[in-house]
Parts: sequence; structure tokens; C-alpha cells
Amino acid sequence: MGEVPRTWQRDVFEALDRPGLRWLLGLIATGRESIRSRKLCRVSYRDGYWVHSFPGGKIAAERIGATSPSRLDAETHDTFLFEYVPKPGGVIVDVGAGEGTETLTFSRLVGPSGRVIAIEGHPRTFARLQQLVQLNALRNVTCLQLAISDQRGVVRMTDIVDHVANRVLTDSAHGSVDVPSLSMDDLVREQKIDRIDFLKMNIEGAERAAFAAMSHTLAITQHMAISCHDFLAERGGDGDCRTKEFVKGVLEREGFEILTRPNDPRYWVRDYLYARRK
Repeated sequence: MGEVPRTWQRDVFEALDRPGLRWLLGLIATGRESIRSRKLCRVSYRDGYWVHSFPGGKIAAERIGATSPSRLDAETHDTFLFEYVPKPGGVIVDVGAGEGTETLTFSRLVGPSGRVIAIEGHPRTFARLQQLVQLNALRNVTCLQLAISDQRGVVRMTDIVDHVANRVLTDSAHGSVDVPSLSMDDLVREQKIDRIDFLKMNIEGAERAAFAAMSHTLAITQHMAISCHDFLAERGGDGDCRTKEFVKGVLEREGFEILTRPNDPRYWVRDYLYARRK
């Protein structure tokens, strides 16, 4: 790939992105981002990140230009909430919460009387999740740094810049990081969860290990959205990511009705499984 073409805007931003001048860059960015999002977006530099304050919430990013909460909300409804939209007072378990792109929506949906347990294994990504929760004062969200697996222990995860692609490894490898692991059933007991209205899972192909120890969890769950990753295997990746039929079989045996979106133009969405208890 060639070098990204330079523009005068890029030159100005780089010149001002330094101590003593970032306040001015924040003012310029506020105007640009407000025009881009068609809503007031105040941009300020804080603790190594650019905080974008939209009417619907605050998003921190390493660079100027963040996805607005309203767009994140629309994407969450389109992908994970296709079959079921959580209600006020509901209990949501967000497995593979990433940087919190769905957690913000989940928190708003269940409200002050609800509860969201947001689980993310990778330490750098988990720090960003915590940051989002703190910036937006999401008091109904509990963040846990864990990889969901078949038992309590330690697993290894890839350690790449693209947080959405980090995944549990089946063996040791260079460029990896140790992460504490726990089974879903142990987590449910430790967090004293007696019902789950909605369970979202997006763990990059590690579903087999997760489903090996979540029979109790499934028994108390009403709705699920599972992001399977067969498309990675089909595009030359790890064959262990091919889990869709396995997960579908487990859920059907546990009394769930399954919905899929086989005609969606997005190949990754075609691997989503939406489940509701019959």
C-alpha cells in the first residue's frame, strides 16, 4: 500500500498536536467534528486521548475523529439487537465487550435499575472499556478483565493493535499476553446472577471452550446474540474458528429457537446466531 497523501488539514493537525498547542487543536477539531457529525461535539485532550463529547455521550480516541454514540447505538441495534431489545431493569452479560462499543447502548437500555456485566480479556482493550464506562458514569456496568473459557486459569491471547481481532490462542506464541480465564458458569455464580435477559458473545472463534462450561448459564438465559467467526476460517484463517454449527446445535438442544441472516450482504453478519428461549 502506498503512503497516505498529505493534506493541509493533516499538516495543521500534526503541527498543533503537541503540549501548549493542543487547546487550539481542540477548538479546531470541535468545529470540524461538529460539522462532520451534524451535532455539537466538543473535543479536548485528556491523559493521552482525545475526548469527544457528543450530546449522547463521551468517546475517547487516540486520534481526532471518533464514532458518535448515536451511530454506535444504531450499529448495535442492527447487529446484536436484531432479535431482541433489552428492557429497563434487564440483566445483560456482554462477553467480549471490546472497548465498549455496545456496552454504552446496553447500559442506557436497561437503565438505573438494570445491570450490565461487561467482560473483556485483553488488558489494553479492557483499559479502554473502563475508560468509556468512567467517562460516561455508567454506574450500572460492572467491568471484568477475563477471558471466558472452559475453566478457571490463565489463557494466552494475541497482542495486536487491532483490538477487535485479538483472540484466545490454543498454544503459546510470540506476541501474546497472559489473561485470567473463567467459565461462564463460575462467573454467573460469583456475580450472583440469577437471570440473564440478554447475553451477547463476540470472542473471535473461542466459542467451543466457552460453551463447554455454561450449561447453568444457558438455563437462566432468555435471549442471545452470538457472533461466530466461520468467515475467518473460510478466508484462510484458523479452522478452529468454524463454530457456527456447533453453537447452533448446543442452543437447539438447550431449548432455544435460532434466527440467522443468511442473505445479509455483510459476510460476518451471516455468521451471527440469534437465539430466544422457546
